[in-house]
Amino acid sequence: DLDFAGAPLPLLGTTPAAWADSHIICLRNDLEGKRLEVAWRFSKYLSDNSLEWVEGGQVPVRQSLRNTPRFQNMKIQQEFSKQLPYIRYIPRIPFTFEWSMEMSVAAEKVLKGRLGAKEALEEATENVNKTIRRRNQMLVEHQKRIK
Repeated sequence: DLDFAGAPLPLLGTTPAAWADSHIICLRNDLEGKRLEVAWRFSKYLSDNSLEWVEGGQVPVRQSLRNTPRFQNMKIQQEFSKQLPYIRYIPRIPFTFEWSMEMSVAAEKVLKGRLGAKEALEEATENVNKTIRRRNQMLVEHQKRIK
């Protein structure tokens, strides 16, 4: 009974962009014979039936699935799919998950009324900056060791 909707992200700045992430199905390179056949069949099944996963708010990567009547009737996911031309993946830096977690924690504190938005973001910024300083120090120490 949750009443909610979806909409494309507003434009902030001059370049449209939306954070994205993905799930990947991969197979070990040492699979052979029956095990390889079963792994491929399972991967294909997951891909072919990914609209089950999509019902939870995802957008299928396969255009063929986005063109199905079932997906076309998923109004919120349809709105999310309008962002596909603008997706940007989170940078692959060693502390990505630490700083993204700080943003999630900040949002949760605001939603639960524990902090105001400004205070929560200031706290998250301080924690992210600590992470960056720690990472930079590790790089300096690493550079000293390899010289």
